[in-house]
Amino acid sequence: MGKSRFYSSAHGVTAVGGITTEATRAGNGGISGHIRGWNSGIKVVGYIDSKDRDCFAVYVTAGSHGGEKDKMVGILVGKEWT
Repeated sequence: MGKSRFYSSAHGVTAVGGITTEATRAGNGGISGHIRGWNSGIKVVGYIDSKDRDCFAVYVTAGSHGGEKDKMVGILVGKEWT
């Protein structure tokens, strides 16, 4: 099994004691993550386009309580925003 094309890391800090936790994930065809508070958040979806470029679609979300549609902020293709 080879190396994954996409990687993600998440770090959390507890309110009491400041204990840090970490989780990592990997994916070959794509990857996504949603970091959120109760009322707002951000979601990133990574994928490979038809020209074999790494792309990341970025969305603003309504957070954990939901209720609103995600709003796209932009797409990062390689190192350029579209």
